[in-house]
Amino acid sequence: MVPLPSIEGCEDKFVFYRLVDCDPDKFHFNDVIRTFFIIADSRLVQPDVPMNNGGDIPIFDMTGFTLRHLTKVILSTLRVYMKYTQEAHPVRLKAIHVINCTTFLDRVMYIVKPFMKKQVANMLHFHLPNSETLYEHVPKDALPDEYGGKQTIAKQKAEWFKRLESLRDYFTDESRWNIDESRKINNNNNNNNELCGSLRKLEID
Repeated sequence: MVPLPSIEGCEDKFVFYRLVDCDPDKFHFNDVIRTFFIIADSRLVQPDVPMNNGGDIPIFDMTGFTLRHLTKVILSTLRVYMKYTQEAHPVRLKAIHVINCTTFLDRVMYIVKPFMKKQVANMLHFHLPNSETLYEHVPKDALPDEYGGKQTIAKQKAEWFKRLESLRDYFTDESRWNIDESRKINNNNNNNNELCGSLRKLEID
């Protein structure tokens, strides 16, 4: 996950997601979600450039993502992530792009869609491998150079490592992460209570 720098004339913020190591044995879903929350928090502590009419546009590259990766998704964690991003994350979500879609995209959506609000589902745009349809929605200059743009992922990763390192004291201060249970809202009508655990036992044809 790497937030890309803003470009002149565009107020939207593009956040790029892709696998660095495609080995399923090294894929840990909780670590992926933990990384999202750390970067999301850092963007609140040290805000990006102000956006008046813009919003966040995540771009997910499915290159290297396999059915073995899918079986390691932990549904209880996915539910928390989806609930936060749709109901609590203080940014305006404008669109979601999925590029280099796999042949088993329907199975991915089968898992994700039960947690997705209709409004968010309507923001989804899917792009096939070697397709240029993404450029119809996203300024080309905003993309990483290996996708035809002018941004460098390696440079952005290095800058974000420095930024997160500067916030080490913030993240390790346990007093910031206490939960006031008296303010917790109990939701007994959650229809997804049975969707717990992981998908390691998912049957694959």
